Amino acid sequence: MPLDSLPLSDQYAVSGSVTMCDTWNYADATRLDFKSSPFSSENHQHLDQNHFSLFYRAPLLVDSGAYDDHNSTHWFNDYRHTIAHSAWRIEISPVPKNAVASYYQFFLNVLWLADNDPGDSAPVANTSRLLSCSDASADTVDIDSNITVVFARNFRNVTQLRWKPNNSSANVLIVGMLPSTAYSKTRDLATGEWIISRVASPVLNLRSSANGVIEDFAN
Repeated sequence: MPLDSLPLSDQYAVSGSVTMCDTWNYADATRLDFKSSPFSSENHQHLDQNHFSLFYRAPLLVDSGAYDDHNSTHWFNDYRHTIAHSAWRIEISPVPKNAVASYYQFFLNVLWLADNDPGDSAPVANTSRLLSCSDASADTVDIDSNITVVFARNFRNVTQLRWKPNNSSANVLIVGMLPSTAYSKTRDLATGEWIISRVASPVLNLRSSANGVIEDFAN
């Protein structure tokens, strides 16, 4: 098939990839590739959501990591890391020493600053903060004073999770819940934590979406 008969752009929904160019003539081409994928793999996933690559007569913005070996220092610190891709990076601090991010945080490129994060330090001015959780059921982040995001650690097998809010009236987004399931929200007065529990019928309209997401704006 002649190259000039092929479309100059196309979208691949399953892989979440878009590719665009203005000509198939390599010497004069401008090409842009973009990835925003619904697919996630525990072992082969890179921290490259919303990554883009740009070519203009030569590679300009590319995946810069080079594979050397699985689980090597370079593999952890560079090859699969957001810093080796043209993607947004969201830094969250403070971070417990040797903390490990959940798969949801990997998928969203929300990176905890840990010892194996080369050359990085905490942001000069923190724009978000981690919240405590007494039973380790959730990774919870205050994006700002009025928005909290809760990542359920037990992905899609959640009967209950809890976190201690910094602002008890913040808008809350909870992800990783059972899909299309009713939940209630109560307050543990002893610990000050919010508790989300699975129930037979929703309380305050707390029902997860088909994707297992709860938007709680009824505080």
